[in-house]
Amino acid sequence: MDASGALKVGPESAGADPGPACYGRGGTLPTVTDANLLLGRLGADRFLGGEMRLDAKAAERALSEHVAKPVGIDTVRAAEGILRIAATAMSYAVKAVSTERAWTPRPSR
Repeated sequence: MDASGALKVGPESAGADPGPACYGRGGTLPTVTDANLLLGRLGADRFLGGEMRLDAKAAERALSEHVAKPVGIDTVRAAEGILRIAATAMSYAVKAVSTERAWTPRPSR
């Protein structure tokens, strides 16, 4: 949440150290990875081919504490909001790069 109380996603990356809350390496702020885990888009037991177990409770705790409770929504809606904001930001970035390179996106035929 930013100073005005709006949900902000990125552009910083949590990186691998400490990483998302679900990595169990000390990260406490919710990330896109935490949101995807909470929504079931990532498997806690299957991450990196099963080599790394994700902590779903830590992801839920981070989303609850830093997003859901401050704005009065449940953690699922908070996770969905994070992913919507991230997708929108990425689409704007693609548009900016395309415009800078004078590419005109056209539907495929």
